[in-house]
Amino acid sequence: MKLSLSIHKNRILLLPALLALALGLWLVVPPVFCAGAVLCLAAAGLIRIRATGRHAWLLPALAACAASFMTVVLVQIANETIRLVPVWKLLLGAVCALLPMLLLYLPLSFLPKGGGKPAVLIASGLLLFLGVVNAFTYAARGTGMSPADFSAAGTALNVVGNYHLVFTPWMYLAVTAWAACALALAGAEIETPPRRRGFRLAALVLLLVLAPTLRFALRPIRSLPWGREGAVNNGFLLNFTLELNELLVTKPAGYSPARVREAEAGFAADESAPESLPTIIVVMNEAFSDPRVYGELETDVPLMPVIDGLTENTVKGYALVSVYGGTTPNSEYEFLTGNSLAFFSAFDIPFMQRVSAPVYSLTRYLASLGYSSYATHPMPGSNWRREAVYPLLGFDEIAFDEAYTDYRARADYPFDDAVFDKLLEELDARQGAESPDFLFAVTVQNHSPYTTGCSFDEPVHMLGYDSEAADEYLSCVHESDAAFGRFLEALRQREEPVIVLMYGDHHPSETDAFIAHLHGGALNTLDEREKRYAVPYVLWANFDISEEGPACTSINYLSSLVLEKAGLPLPPWNRFLEQTRQIIPAINAYGYYSQTAGRFLTTEEAEGAEAAALQEYELLQYNAVFDKKNRSEVFFPLG
Repeated sequence: MKLSLSIHKNRILLLPALLALALGLWLVVPPVFCAGAVLCLAAAGLIRIRATGRHAWLLPALAACAASFMTVVLVQIANETIRLVPVWKLLLGAVCALLPMLLLYLPLSFLPKGGGKPAVLIASGLLLFLGVVNAFTYAARGTGMSPADFSAAGTALNVVGNYHLVFTPWMYLAVTAWAACALALAGAEIETPPRRRGFRLAALVLLLVLAPTLRFALRPIRSLPWGREGAVNNGFLLNFTLELNELLVTKPAGYSPARVREAEAGFAADESAPESLPTIIVVMNEAFSDPRVYGELETDVPLMPVIDGLTENTVKGYALVSVYGGTTPNSEYEFLTGNSLAFFSAFDIPFMQRVSAPVYSLTRYLASLGYSSYATHPMPGSNWRREAVYPLLGFDEIAFDEAYTDYRARADYPFDDAVFDKLLEELDARQGAESPDFLFAVTVQNHSPYTTGCSFDEPVHMLGYDSEAADEYLSCVHESDAAFGRFLEALRQREEPVIVLMYGDHHPSETDAFIAHLHGGALNTLDEREKRYAVPYVLWANFDISEEGPACTSINYLSSLVLEKAGLPLPPWNRFLEQTRQIIPAINAYGYYSQTAGRFLTTEEAEGAEAAALQEYELLQYNAVFDKKNRSEVFFPLG
């Protein structure tokens, strides 16, 4: 292969275009970045590379190899983590980036005149684009992008308008460096005879055979789902590949349909008729959390006076969820199904990947008792596929943003009062119906960001800490508490028995600095980190119930608490969950509380009875979600 370099005389018009680009971005990045970018792009754009000879086709192949490593470096620059990633992980990330590039390049290399060039440009550009999106994603929600986020792109677009996304100088530097290399490669002219195709074909076949082995080679390396740690310690591309690997669910060790049949013994359905069928209302409150779990909080106005003051016919505590800063539907899924994200990937979104057919849920069990069901959310039904998933979970009626017309809003998010009013409206419309009602609602008032400048009736300010975001978030929590109080007051006036559960879906991520201030430092141990996943729950009834309940549990167990306090018999699945809760009192995607050790452990660290309980739980959940042909009709009836 012979190479020659020259200057493109007909590319002088490139310079004015580059200057216009620099002027357009003048307010985005410092002038020195703009000037350097213009010179770099101009020089690269004027270079003309000419390759001839029987091995000329290797030029794009070598470019793919170089582009893979360079893309890894540029992505780390865009994410501002380049100095923290070990070199061996950068190299491994380059291998992960090289695979898609070569899979695109080799087939296109059979085209005349260097058809592989577009593959290198497209693949490296796409990977760099993902790196920039990852940086934006972390800035918005405190966690990086995962493969599961691709299926939720529509949901992200519906809320992205409320965020102020900043294109940083480091992002601009990374994109500019890639653009310079792309211009240089685009100016290359490659003359290659139609020979050596057998070698390229063999390389393509070998790559297709060896690519799946990467999954096994990466198994010893763990992705790190705690906030940004994965991208910081592994590099974005390597960590993204690890997450993709974890999304591939494998059959648990020891699983078989016969094993499930053995587990059914002693869990026959309870045929006893309940004495009464009260109205059941469940509200999942967006980003509703109690910052007091991190440390002592002093405010000029009490944070949650209504909930703090509830004692009679009330059960309160904390429940672990599996998400932080976003991915709301995972908390819906865990509550409604009793399944735990502990046995999925920490990056899974079941609403997006796992629910495509009817699913056993609390809704279906209540339907078997004669309940009619209604679910509502004041945002588009396309968000997280709710309009498709809710019917598969058994809901009879669903209502989304089109059902909400007159309400107060924070940015584009209706206040909680709008949702509570909708529930009261539904109760009035159903009054006198023969069937009891199960109503499920998801609010959105407290959705990030927390720099909207919203005006509250009674704003809350944190004492000893000056933060606009912290004060707005605390004011949101206070407003949710007040709205819940007004809702309960309306229910007190109703004659029919009503039981209400409200719980938060996750902690917000935009208050990380505020959290560190309350805690007195970073959350380092598993026990400390689990505080990020402990949301408040409160169960209240307008009739006499026992006030006993778990002070700390997890979201997958809460349906059993609702059924018990409503005086309804527990179905086999909930009786199994209650049996498991006696051994594993709280569990989420990151660990479980070990009564033996007196602290949180990862599921891999479980021993003895705890390990056995976790294994049984995982086997039954696998049967419910993945083995549809042999699904247990005792635990998961769909009739």
